[in-house]
Amino acid sequence: MEKFDQPQKFTAEALEGQARHGVLWTAGFESPRRIIAPSGHLALGTDRGGRKDNQDALVLHLDRDAFAVVDGMGGYDHGDMAARLVATAIKDDFDQPVADPTAIQFQAYRQMREENIWQGGAVYLAGRIEDHGKKLLLYGAGDSQLIVVDRRGKIKYVSEATALDTAPSGRGVGQPSIMTTIGLDNYDTIIAATDGLWNNATAEAVAQLVVNQPVEQVLAQVAALGMAGMTAERGDGNFGNPDNISVIVYQVMPVPLRGKQ
Repeated sequence: MEKFDQPQKFTAEALEGQARHGVLWTAGFESPRRIIAPSGHLALGTDRGGRKDNQDALVLHLDRDAFAVVDGMGGYDHGDMAARLVATAIKDDFDQPVADPTAIQFQAYRQMREENIWQGGAVYLAGRIEDHGKKLLLYGAGDSQLIVVDRRGKIKYVSEATALDTAPSGRGVGQPSIMTTIGLDNYDTIIAATDGLWNNATAEAVAQLVVNQPVEQVLAQVAALGMAGMTAERGDGNFGNPDNISVIVYQVMPVPLRGKQ
């Protein structure tokens, strides 16, 4: 079995070349890139943010028009390894024509046991864009979240966080608590992220960044907003939470503009 103690780091260019068939994305926000996806444009990145290590993971599979954010549970010794195991199980799921969240749960659980991980785990949120960009199938468990924003910056959909014990973890295998289909329109923007963003920025502030901006600039500005929130005064407890931060931005484009920079 592949070991995950030292995850490989690749350039964004190399990762983009592998993403057609599925890749665990490791590039940060320093030089955000626009990637041409089947239903539009996307950009993504991950960073340790306010923590010493990065226990997040991202998955991108262009052939399936699919993506995922994964967040290793903080406070446990093997959160980074658990996140990569869950991300690998999601990548394997993306290889299949039909989503099977239960298979993700059991594969990750089994591999965590094989790696002697008995506590902690990772939460995730996975999406597949279907019906030629008209629908988003969303599934996952835990507190990573996603919003869908129209071209005017109005929020159309906000996913809800779920209990952490529904994630594949050392406490047992739970069933995914999020599984829903969301309608999409041209120029809708999907922003999926770990709680390093959502604990440090409001959905409304994030949504305003998508207006008249290409996805790579949206990604950079969303990441900067989350990072700034990590250093803010706690106040009501919503901001000032140092954490890893991982973000995916996907804008649905009209058919004539797909495949074009």
